[in-house]
Amino acid sequence: MELTSLRPGLVVADRRLVTRLGRGGEGEVWQAERPDGSTCALKLLRPEVLPSAEEVRRRGRWLVRIDHPALVRVHRGGRFTGGTLAGWGFVEMEQVEGATLQDVGPVPDALARLTPVAEGLDLLHAGAWSDGVPLIHRDVKPGNLVDTPHGLVLVDPSTMRGLDTTDLTRVGTPAYLAPEVVTGRFGPLADVYSLGATAAALLTGRRGAALGAVVQDPIGLPLGVAAALDPDPARRPGTCAAVVMEGAVVVTAGAPPPPAEVAPTWPLVALAIVLGVPAGAWAVAGSDRRAAGWVALAALAGHLAVHVATGRAALALFAPPWAWGDLLADLRHPEDRRARWAADVMAGVLLAVAATAAWTLVDGGPRWGLPALATVAIGGVALVRRLARTSSRVAWPLAWTVLLPARVLGALPRVLVSGGRR
Repeated sequence: MELTSLRPGLVVADRRLVTRLGRGGEGEVWQAERPDGSTCALKLLRPEVLPSAEEVRRRGRWLVRIDHPALVRVHRGGRFTGGTLAGWGFVEMEQVEGATLQDVGPVPDALARLTPVAEGLDLLHAGAWSDGVPLIHRDVKPGNLVDTPHGLVLVDPSTMRGLDTTDLTRVGTPAYLAPEVVTGRFGPLADVYSLGATAAALLTGRRGAALGAVVQDPIGLPLGVAAALDPDPARRPGTCAAVVMEGAVVVTAGAPPPPAEVAPTWPLVALAIVLGVPAGAWAVAGSDRRAAGWVALAALAGHLAVHVATGRAALALFAPPWAWGDLLADLRHPEDRRARWAADVMAGVLLAVAATAAWTLVDGGPRWGLPALATVAIGGVALVRRLARTSSRVAWPLAWTVLLPARVLGALPRVLVSGGRR
């Protein structure tokens, strides 16, 4: 049966067709009426775009589980096994009221409006409703975003596929397709690219060839959007949420990014608590080595708690000064060179102060000799590496994990078990 045979009033999948809403490469979408009089959207899919029968059943089971306000609700789906539509597929969805963003002009708050959509896509990629198997939408674009009174809703779930399937057919709109899609080997990062292209279209109001020029040279776009449009998937943000993260950092031609934003107050408060409370307790305890040991452990616990809460737990374990440098510099984008510089400078200062304080605690007395000079020298080497535009991520962990803990841990048993005073 050809799609031209479909007409209003025809009953398909127990639904009476009312009005054709759209037509595309996969088939047609109709407004349909249920036996109880309620309406729905019914998409009819050509046999050649459908995966295997088992894949259709499995995907249908996953689609009906999806529950997110920015993703269209799917009620059922399947494949016709008899009649004039034998071999065709169908997906019955909630009918989303509103206009698509296909032809809208510039949307200044596009990133904020796309944030719920990005959240929904990240949940799809995490396999939240598909038994842990990442689902890829494959056709994120303005034309599939419906503007409702409650926010944007991403429609057309029929293009979704599980990452474990071998049937990743090449679907989508060329202007929004990631370059790797043409190879047939792609994953969730293809949706990251498509969301970046969609954000670019909404921010600039451009479509077609004009949008292609923006995608090829994303000057003036927010950093997350520009990074999402990188032809190399490995260099894109790992999540859709990172694409729409709002910030002041903008990609500009031939100029460094603007200065890093002023760090928020709470990291300074956290650092004051982590350092100040143990310092006060130590001052009250005097020179009791056992008390000093417990105070040191309390400071470590507070330090780890702050970085676990901020998602920097691994970094906090292996390079604490570097972790605090990132936190105090409010470093959100590693590509922001000025924020990266500020973070490294702060880490160098913290490394020197922490090392000197630790040696003073362990050995007794302010010894500012060779150990302190060695620490400052290591910090200097790291900064020189930064100036040379090479990574200092080797210097910080080396300085912290080898030089300082070796000195402190060697004396820690003596600090904890000694009941005497200095």
